[in-house]
Amino acid sequence: MSFCIRPATPADYPAILALNAESVQFTSPLDHERLAKLDAQAAVHRVAELEGEVVAFLLALREGADYDSPNYRWFASRYPRFLYVDRVVVAQSAPPNGFGSRLYADLFSHASQQGAGFHFKCTVESNGLIDGFLEGRAANHCPPDLVRGTPVEDFSRT
Repeated sequence: MSFCIRPATPADYPAILALNAESVQFTSPLDHERLAKLDAQAAVHRVAELEGEVVAFLLALREGADYDSPNYRWFASRYPRFLYVDRVVVAQSAPPNGFGSRLYADLFSHASQQGAGFHFKCTVESNGLIDGFLEGRAANHCPPDLVRGTPVEDFSRT
């Protein structure tokens, strides 16, 4: 089985938009123009590819982005440096191979290479596909009082 995580490219936009539409109730609407703007500002925009097909993606922004998300602005108003995960989406048809976990591991590797601490604010909306990841790892990355769908306090991970 051929699998890789790689940088997203404009050629991936149709697949990314389809994945986002499939889970829009857990993310937010995204069209080609908005995706291109986010991609241009992204600190990390990666896709997971299985057998040549994009089956998941992760998009994260650093401070200084021109982004109207209330969650992003919450970070911007409190921290001079941060890495904001805007969305992680896994195809509902994808086999259970830990694509979300792998994208997060890739993100943490990127963040640690930046050499500075960063902040997380957990807001968890789940379509059920990421629940195993959350149960297995949320304690390492999210506060213990995590409530799905509800923002909880920030904390630092260095």
